[in-house]
Amino acid sequence: MMLGTALLILGTLVTLSHSLIGMLAGLSLNAFGFFLAHATASAWVGRNAEGARASASALYLTAYYLGASLGGFWLEPFWQQAGWPGVVVGGVSVLLVTLGLAMLCWRRATPQH
Repeated sequence: MMLGTALLILGTLVTLSHSLIGMLAGLSLNAFGFFLAHATASAWVGRNAEGARASASALYLTAYYLGASLGGFWLEPFWQQAGWPGVVVGGVSVLLVTLGLAMLCWRRATPQH
């Protein structure tokens, strides 16, 4: 999840490029990072749920779709203030929180020696 989220952050920052190739590279990194993070998170929920795995998976998917639906509302003020660079700031801020949560989950799941 951390690698996928880091790739999403990198890809989002690369979309600030003024070249078409740079923008396409950023969007490609975003696609790869997104699917890596989402697949890993979905698998992690199923593997770590102690009971009612189907309910845990359904709750994850509900949160996923709710977050995706509300993303436009979150990013709209950033767009109004600064255009695409503002959207990048708003998106990266959410991704940094996501990265922090993924690190927290990783630390809790990793056995301490």
